[in-house]
Order: sequence, then structure tokens, then C-alpha cells
Amino acid sequence: MAEQSVVLTSDPVSYQRPAGAVAVIPDAYDETWAKVRFDPTDWQQLASLVSRITEPGSRVVVWNSVRDQVRDAELDPQEALAMISGQLADEPEDVIVNVILQAAHRSLAGPYAPIAERADRLAAVSALAGRILDTAPAGSDRQLIAFRTAIAAGSDPDRLDGWRRGRNLPAGIALDPDLTWAIVTRICFLADRPEVIDQTLATDQSAAARVNAARARAALPTAEAKQRAYELLTKPAELSAYELYATAEAMFGDSREQVELTRPYALTFFADMAATAGFRSGWVLGKVPTLGFPLAVTEPEVLAAAETVLAADTTSPVIRRVLTEDVDQLRRALRSLERFGSV
Repeated sequence: MAEQSVVLTSDPVSYQRPAGAVAVIPDAYDETWAKVRFDPTDWQQLASLVSRITEPGSRVVVWNSVRDQVRDAELDPQEALAMISGQLADEPEDVIVNVILQAAHRSLAGPYAPIAERADRLAAVSALAGRILDTAPAGSDRQLIAFRTAIAAGSDPDRLDGWRRGRNLPAGIALDPDLTWAIVTRICFLADRPEVIDQTLATDQSAAARVNAARARAALPTAEAKQRAYELLTKPAELSAYELYATAEAMFGDSREQVELTRPYALTFFADMAATAGFRSGWVLGKVPTLGFPLAVTEPEVLAAAETVLAADTTSPVIRRVLTEDVDQLRRALRSLERFGSV
């Protein structure tokens, strides 16, 4: 990799591309906060070669640009996911693999995907996690990173339940309570199987298990489960703060089925969260709205409901402060969908 220092000023600075250069990477060692964008021809090259760049900092610059372009509605999330699917399995740094896998799962297959297309994009994330899992050394951090994503992106509750029972686990993976409850929660997002919660609680009666069970119950894809979870979030409840946080995290799921169940709650969520200032205070008042923010229901009507509460003089400053950043994420996802997908 050839290097050349360039001092940027307020005026445009010319730069002579080295002969034979495949692409030019500004901020090649990831040393600034600059937003990095590439010449279209360079970008086409980098999209297919990023994993072969030997300098880790330069790969970070490229991957960060992918995420930033998606957030700014400059790059089609589906194109970003295709790039990640084609390159990430060959990325040598586990930290990068972890960050980009999470971005693919939580954003590209979630709020930045049209609701009708999320299952297909999640399947692409699952397939990528599977490829990384198949080649990762047994017992390595890389294997665990891929296994966690394989759980979170899994779509087959029977396969997941086999893992929960210790069957067909990848060599080198040993289930601990954290992994077990991650599997249980994913099963509950996919299927109405409350018995797996009870079965797991029978062997794990710790305080952490009660928190995980609250999350799994809120994840169940039934009208009754969602109504119960929503009431816990919006009315005085006897739950511990951590159980309340876990319930908030699982109230809104990304899948089409979960969105259909929770859409009515997404529209009333912000007004009802503002009302909780009447009986909550401290950390819990601000944390529940941000953990439960219905970003998965990525629709203009949800944004309108949020903006109404943000603009109201009666809204608690705590509620307004924590919602502001999350509302910005919703605006960004909607802007991307308007340009590249559908809303």
C-alpha cells in the first residue's frame, strides 16, 4: 500500500493518484472523525476487495464508510448487505467481524429493510454467520461471535431448540446461561412456545434468569403476550427495574409478524411513555423509552407520533432527551427506505 500525506485546508487540494493504484483511501489509518466517501470507481473496487487490504486501519475506514453511507441514505442497504456477505467471512480481525455482523443484523436486515423483505435479508445474515462459524477455530472468539449471530438471525425454532438441548452444537461451543437464554428468547420471538421458558427456569433459578425470562415472555408472538408486555411498560408494575428493561427490549420485534402485532402499540408508545413521568423517576424513567423504542415499526406514522410528543410542552425533559437520539435513528431509517425501499 503506497502512502502519501496530504494537508487539507478550506480550499480544494489536488492529489495525484499513484500509478497503478486500485483505489484511494483517505484517512488510511482511521485517525480522524471525518466522513469518508470514495470515487464511484474506487468504491466499486473496494466493495469487492476490502478483505484483501493488509492495513487493518484502512479496512476500518472502508467498513465505517459503509455504515455511515447507509445511515445517510447514500448507499442502498441491500447493496451494503451484499458487500458484507461477500467480504466479511475473509476479514481477519474479530472486532471488525463482530461490529459489522451486528450492523448487518440490527440495521440492514431490520429498520433499514422494508418490512416485507426483512426475512430474506435476515436469511442472508444467517447464512453469513454460518459460513464464519464453519471456518472459525473451535473455542475461538470468532466462533462465539458467529454463533451469537446465528442464534439472533435464526429462523428455525426447532433447530434452535435442538441447540438449547445441547444437540448438534458446533464443536467448541459450550452453552452457558447467557447463550441458553439467548436461544430461548429467539425461539420465543419465532414461535408461541412459553414452555421453553418454564423448562429453562426449572434448571436456572438465578436472579439473572428472572430477567431473561421477562425478556422471553415479552418476545412471544401473541396478542396476549404483547398486551401484557405493553401494560408492564406503561403502567405501575411490581417488576424489578432490570425485568422492566428486559421487557422493553423484547416488546417490538423486526419480523413482519411481530410488526403486525405491535404496530398499534408503536403509535401510542410515545404518549404513554411521556405519561410514565407521573409514576416513575430516575434512571428507569429514561431507560425504558429508549430500550423499548419501536424502531422496528419503521413507518412515517410512528415518526409523526414521536415528533408530537417531542414537541409537547408537557413532555418530561428526561423523556424528551432520551427520545431525541432514537427519533433521529428513525428519521434516518425512513429516509433510506424512501430512497431505496418502500415505506
